[in-house]
Amino acid sequence: MTIMNANQSVAKTCKPLASYVLCLLGLLISLSAFAKTDINRTAEAPLTEYGQALAEHNRMLGTWALYQGDVPIFKQTWVPPKKNSDKDGDKDGTGISLQQSQSVSQYKIGSISKTFTAVLTFKMIEAGKLSLNTPLAQFYPKVANAKDITIGHMLTHHSGIASYTDSADFMTYYQSPQTPEQMVARIEALPAAFKPGEKGVYSNSNFLLLGYILEQISGQNYADLLKQHIVEPLNLKHTYYGMDDNNSDTVSYQWHNAQNQWQAIDPWSLSVAGAAGAIISSSDDLQLFFRGLFNDKLLSKDSLKQMTTLTDGFGYGIFQTKAKNNDHEVIGYWHNGGIEGFASHAIYFPEIEVTTVVLSNGLNKTGMDDLNSALIDAYFGHSLDNKLAALEVKAEQLKPYTGYFQSDTSPLDIEVMLMDDQLLAQATGQGAFPLSPDGEHRFTFQPANIEMLFKADMNSFTLNQGDNHNVYQRNDDAKPQAAEVDEALLQSYTGVYASEGFPLDITVSLKGGQLQAQATGQGAFPLTAKSETEFTFAAANITMVFNADNQTMSFTQMGRSFEMKKKE
Repeated sequence: MTIMNANQSVAKTCKPLASYVLCLLGLLISLSAFAKTDINRTAEAPLTEYGQALAEHNRMLGTWALYQGDVPIFKQTWVPPKKNSDKDGDKDGTGISLQQSQSVSQYKIGSISKTFTAVLTFKMIEAGKLSLNTPLAQFYPKVANAKDITIGHMLTHHSGIASYTDSADFMTYYQSPQTPEQMVARIEALPAAFKPGEKGVYSNSNFLLLGYILEQISGQNYADLLKQHIVEPLNLKHTYYGMDDNNSDTVSYQWHNAQNQWQAIDPWSLSVAGAAGAIISSSDDLQLFFRGLFNDKLLSKDSLKQMTTLTDGFGYGIFQTKAKNNDHEVIGYWHNGGIEGFASHAIYFPEIEVTTVVLSNGLNKTGMDDLNSALIDAYFGHSLDNKLAALEVKAEQLKPYTGYFQSDTSPLDIEVMLMDDQLLAQATGQGAFPLSPDGEHRFTFQPANIEMLFKADMNSFTLNQGDNHNVYQRNDDAKPQAAEVDEALLQSYTGVYASEGFPLDITVSLKGGQLQAQATGQGAFPLTAKSETEFTFAAANITMVFNADNQTMSFTQMGRSFEMKKKE
């Protein structure tokens, strides 16, 4: 388990310039015209080249694939090197192997499980065992506002039930087996985030509870429901409900610059993820699932129409995106997910019968949306040259773009910073998001449809997001200054800190007069002094408060706090 950056953990609804990991926003991609009956064979070559380049830069482990109809136009799987064996891959000299055999790779798909759970819920509705208006109080009356929360609210994230994965105690139990009773008790103890129906806010609690409800009304466990209503009707060969005793072959990794290698990440207990995120699948099976769903093989036409109806941008366990095909918009339906070091994203465009699937068990400075857009761009004949060129950009080329910028037309200042050869941008009071080079002096963040166009002197840029266009000028003097702290006091904070409730040790060191911190197996990050005792790393929403007398440190990230003590 890593310290969560703004783009990790569970996907959340994005606001303009909001934090990035798995944000649930539609993609707007400019596409060329192709008839859906034409099988495009031209995408394979540029995608193969781009995939090879990703591997050479240690950017991705996993499978990414492009389908038209049931035809796999392109599919590529990258795996970590096997110790003392080259059996399944050709070593490319970078620590990643291209899987050459016909073996199928399976992945934890995280929150794409929610789309499966939504289908199972509609199956129960069609069977007359449930309705969209059934109150949650019928099953869990102790949940805040349960009598006013409906099944429909839960499917569209309009329930107001806070997400259990955002609770301060989550990291104390996420790796240990949990019973449904334990998980329900935790959700019942959470205060309401808002009134039911007031708005949509992504919450894992909705779908964890829906899974338990499905088991109660059907008299079957979730694994059997999944098999009976989805796996067998679609003849899925590599999809099943993950449990702690059946997923040992699914391993995720993170790249460590210091060790120059991929290292395995400790797994969750899948009992914690449940119907919200415990399904294991493959790229081919996900393609079959989404196509089957939209070709009436799982639900009635009326149920599918209801499932894809949007409320505040939320469907019923599914989301919608619009891609521009010349002057014609093509609608796609999608979900993404993330668990441990796994990341997943699948989009299906019914009108043109095109599916993109990205299933990763290791990402390094590459976003899922970049990979999805590459698949679609290549299919419609767009060049991937900018994406290839971006992989060759070095830190010294990015450093001149860093600085503090202000705009006369926006209340938000933006700081552009460099961390581990990755350019990041952060607006006032918000999480940082990664910027992908995409042409000369052009950077993008596709999940939020952000484009930043710098002038050649790099002292100003125009930020384009939807209909908003704001010009920012460099003003480094306006950057809030760090507090001055005596170096002897800084030295007293150095050491290794640990906590029984936190799975990683944190090493604090002093380099060039500045404190930096490093979690076990991860890269170091700089700490900015807010006072003599409080330090922050804004890019990941981390605050650390030190007490030199007691040799303790309070670590807070995204609302979760841990008291840590310096090791002897």
